[in-house]
Amino acid sequence: MNRHRQALTLIELVATVSAFALVAALLAPALADVSRRGKDTVCLQNLARIAEASIVYAAEDPDGQAVPVHPKMDDATMPEGLRRATPVYAWGGKSGCGTEGYDSLFWGTGRDKGPVTRPLNKILYGDVFPDYRMNPGPGFSNWKSDEQLDLSIYRCPSDNGYTGIHYDAWEASGLTSFDHYGTSYATSVLWIYTSCGYYCASNSVFFHRLCDIVNPSNTVYYQENCGRYTFQANPQPPDCGGGQEGVVHGWHGQPWLFNTAFVDGHAARTRMRGYRNPDLGHYPGGEYYFWRCVIIRGDDWQMDTLPLEPLATTIPCGGDRDDSPPQQGGCAPGARRCVPDVR
Repeated sequence: MNRHRQALTLIELVATVSAFALVAALLAPALADVSRRGKDTVCLQNLARIAEASIVYAAEDPDGQAVPVHPKMDDATMPEGLRRATPVYAWGGKSGCGTEGYDSLFWGTGRDKGPVTRPLNKILYGDVFPDYRMNPGPGFSNWKSDEQLDLSIYRCPSDNGYTGIHYDAWEASGLTSFDHYGTSYATSVLWIYTSCGYYCASNSVFFHRLCDIVNPSNTVYYQENCGRYTFQANPQPPDCGGGQEGVVHGWHGQPWLFNTAFVDGHAARTRMRGYRNPDLGHYPGGEYYFWRCVIIRGDDWQMDTLPLEPLATTIPCGGDRDDSPPQQGGCAPGARRCVPDVR
């Protein structure tokens, strides 16, 4: 009886390995696509949960504010430019470790931007965050622990950092948005030129009451941060400033497509490249010429809240910009209305 064991020849072994390699190569794109779609779904779910939590916040807030307002907005000791940056990210999330305005602690607990201070955290996570603001711990261990929190609702799984048209500080850091700012998502904040000076009024959902928003299903509430400034890309309306060149990819692989949450609470992938400035026919004051450059809209989205009046915020009128024009007239303290400056 022949008891010799049959074995694969070298040629057969190579053929088998090659077959497995070919199958793996054919499956790899499909598996990668499944992974991407899964991350995309989680990101959209995060945005919807954040929008829904913000709607709860607005219902409980005495002023009905659509976006949670961080207490540092009222800190007159902080430079105006940094105060304008605060509401974009400090509504929720962990401590960020990115720089801003040459302040390496700006988005962290050491500058009162830690998780215990971010208003939406209480709704989404409850009162679970120790207050380490005055207790950095040995070697700043407490502050660092606030930077390492895994608050998954605020982290897009595909967040791989800067992808173009954004702050230089974020690009230079090489960090994800989640690590730089404490969140992968930015709220819609538009500052406008006004008769009161530069940047003292909001023309977006920020500082407006949720119940006043005229078109909630199209009005941008939150979006993945890499797409925040893509409305500045070409094409732009004529005479409204030069657009920036280059293609910007969303975190999910497609150019100009960014996950976005809207004021009615739904989330969707939205194409944002440049903007159009339609003549709406009705404005709080002045003619179309005064408003056209601050009407930020696409085919199925808008960042402005016209025809609502822009609201004077707690940011002082004027500005720290070198090209700020002399103030004309000015806003009285607590004023609720400013009109865009034609210049």
